[in-house]
Amino acid sequence: MIFRELFLRVNGLQQENEHGYTQVKEEEHLPLRHHIKCGTCGKPLTGYIVRKKELFYYNCNKIGCRLNRNASKMQNLYQDLLKHYQVTPVLLPQVQEAMEQVF
Repeated sequence: MIFRELFLRVNGLQQENEHGYTQVKEEEHLPLRHHIKCGTCGKPLTGYIVRKKELFYYNCNKIGCRLNRNASKMQNLYQDLLKHYQVTPVLLPQVQEAMEQVF
């Protein structure tokens, strides 16, 4: 086992830009970042935290769009969407094997 910070540093998941800010590529509170798209312009959503409120948001960075949504609400909607999908029982062994290989 290694510390999370060491894992991120070794795998190049943290980068400092010219202004000294640290950009974290992986954020456990924003698991859908870059996997969901803006409903207005179709660009992938990024995310940020409002530190004073300790709230996370997904947002669109396209100039002129600037969509902004609460992360908890978006993640709940995503979970509700996933509930509508089912795996055919015949395919369960193959899905289980694939999941074991990935995770």
